[in-house]
Amino acid sequence: MDAPATELDLATAEQLRTALANARTRGAVHVLLDLSRVTFMDATALGVIVEAANQLREAGGSLRLAGARPPVEMVLHATRLHDVLISR
Repeated sequence: MDAPATELDLATAEQLRTALANARTRGAVHVLLDLSRVTFMDATALGVIVEAANQLREAGGSLRLAGARPPVEMVLHATRLHDVLISR
């Protein structure tokens, strides 16, 4: 699924939460979140992503991230989420 906005932050966190929840509601157990259009991500968005990853993991699934641009990848590296969530 595509990220719902080019900037994932406090202003768009609810959109992201809703998009991920809708994927689970539709029966998705393994979700691949395409970040290729995302140019900025803050701690609020990271919290939403971690929350969704934990919920999917509890249901026997997973959340993986793909296409992270350098600024977003730097955030993922700094928080050590890169090794856990990046799909190769």
